[in-house]
Amino acid sequence: MLTLIFESASNETVLYYLRDKASGSKTNGSVINDLPLKRVALSELSSAVPALDQHEITVVIPGEQVTTRLVKIPKGSKRHFNKALPFLLEDELATPVEALHFALGKPSDEDQVLCAIIEKQVLNNYLELLTDAGITASNLIPDYWLLAKDSQNQSSTKKFNDKLLVRSSNDTGITIPLALLHSNHTLPNNLLENLGFSIEQPHAEQIDLIPVLQSINENQAPLNILQAKYTPAIQQSNNSWIKSTVIAASICILIFMIYFLSAGWYFNQQARTMATEAKTAYQELFPNETRIVDIRRQMAAHLNQDSNGVTDKLFFRLTGVVAEAIAGETNEQATIRHLRYEHKDGTLQLELQAKSMGYAHNLQSRIQEMGVVAEVLSANSNDEGAIARLKLSENK
Repeated sequence: MLTLIFESASNETVLYYLRDKASGSKTNGSVINDLPLKRVALSELSSAVPALDQHEITVVIPGEQVTTRLVKIPKGSKRHFNKALPFLLEDELATPVEALHFALGKPSDEDQVLCAIIEKQVLNNYLELLTDAGITASNLIPDYWLLAKDSQNQSSTKKFNDKLLVRSSNDTGITIPLALLHSNHTLPNNLLENLGFSIEQPHAEQIDLIPVLQSINENQAPLNILQAKYTPAIQQSNNSWIKSTVIAASICILIFMIYFLSAGWYFNQQARTMATEAKTAYQELFPNETRIVDIRRQMAAHLNQDSNGVTDKLFFRLTGVVAEAIAGETNEQATIRHLRYEHKDGTLQLELQAKSMGYAHNLQSRIQEMGVVAEVLSANSNDEGAIARLKLSENK
C-alpha cells in the first residue's frame, strides 16, 4: 500500500510511504516490508516507486480544505437524503453548494451521517496533478484523520509540521495553522468549542507518522472522499459486473413478465373464441332452445334423451378421435369451422380450414388407423389454404 501526503495545497512535492506485502518480516500474520518515509516531487514518484500502478494508493490532503459535519437525517428523508443534504448545510457553508462535493459515511444507529465537504475545483486540481503524474488514487482523506480516535471519546490533538490537527470523537475534524494561533489575530476563545472541539494546543506533540501510516488502511478513515462521479475507475470496474448482472436479470424478468402476460392474453382470447364457436354450433343444432347456461351439460342432456345415451357415447368417441388425430399432426395444424352430428345414422360431419389440400387425406388416414370410418366429402382451396369436409362413422 502506498500513502501520499500533500503537506500544503500549493506544494507539488509529497511525502510518500510504501508498505510492501510482497516481502519482509511477519507482523500480525502478514508479510510486510516498511520502507522509510520520503519526500519527492510528484512528477518523479513513478521513478521512485516501482510498479506504481499496482499499488493501492491513499492520498492525504491538507485538512483546512475539507469541512466535516455530523448531520442528522430528517425523518422520512432517508431515500432522498443525498439530494437534500446540500440544502440542509447551505446556511453553514460560505461557498455555494453547487460548487461543492459532498461525501457521506454510513448512517449511525441515531440516524446521523458523517459528511466531508470539499470544493469541486480544489478536488479536481488534486486529481489532475495525480493524473499528470500517472497516479490513480484509491482513497482520499484530510490530514486530521491521520490522528487515532481517542478511546475516552475526547478530541485528539497533535502537531504536523506548522499545523495543528484536531479530530473529535465523532470523526469531525479541523486543521489550524500554528501561525494563526500565535498571531495577534487569534481565534475567538469559543470558536472551537462551538464547533465541538476541545484542544490543549500548548501541550500538543508532533505526530509520529510511521505507526500511523502502518495502520491507515485499517481504521483511520471513516469515509473516502472519492465518491459519486469521483469514484476510482478501478472500483467502478470491480462493481461493473454486479451492475451488468442486475441489468441482465432485470431485462430477463421483464421479458418473462411480458411473455406470460402476452400468453395469458392470447389464451384468454382463444377461450373466448372457442366459447363463441361452441355457442354458435349449439344454436345451429338446437335452434328452438334460446337459453344457454352450460353448453356441455345441455348437449349431454339432449344426447341422453335420444336412444338412451347411445348416441351420446358415439358422439364423444368420434369427437375424441378427431381431436386426437388433429393433435397428432405436427407438420400442419387445422381449425375446425363447423361440426355436425347426425343422430339417426350416427355420423359426424366436420369442416376444417387447413393450409394444404392434402391435409384432409392425411387426416383421413390417421382417423382410419384408430378404427373409425372416415370419408373425404370435399376439399376446396380458398384464400387461407383449403377447406376440407369429412364424414366420420363407427366401423361396423
